[in-house]
Amino acid sequence: MSVSFDHQLTPSVSVGLQPFAKLPLTGIGYGDASLKSAGVSFSLNIGLFPAKNGKIRSVRY
Repeated sequence: MSVSFDHQLTPSVSVGLQPFAKLPLTGIGYGDASLKSAGVSFSLNIGLFPAKNGKIRSVRY
């Protein structure tokens, strides 16, 4: 499951934020290391190629 927050800057450009958390279901390795990580992923969406119906189609990087 994921959550994404997008904001339209211009008709062909938008930016997005995607918070994430990675939690292991079991211990990892011989010592059962507790590896956890969390953060935010940023995205820039640029509409480079117009769709056939005249609308801009975005390409995600």
